Amino acid sequence: MPASLTAPPTNCFRSPPATPARSLAARLLDRLRAWAEHREARRAAADLGALSDRALKDIGIDRSEIGSVTRPAPDDTRRIARGAL
Repeated sequence: MPASLTAPPTNCFRSPPATPARSLAARLLDRLRAWAEHREARRAAADLGALSDRALKDIGIDRSEIGSVTRPAPDDTRRIARGAL
């Protein structure tokens, strides 16, 4: 059997070269992901804000902590992710 039929070409696993259109598409996807994360954080904050102080205390947070619990930190760690809740 010829070698070209048994082994994939050496360049088939390389990333395509960065082009202006590709980088624009990547930036748009990053923006969409950021927007979706922002909407999710706002929705979670609204859900937590609707709870009573007693319910918030039961899950281990104070009303003043809602923003910090729902909004990702710059290094993308959250109080919840660290196991505090």
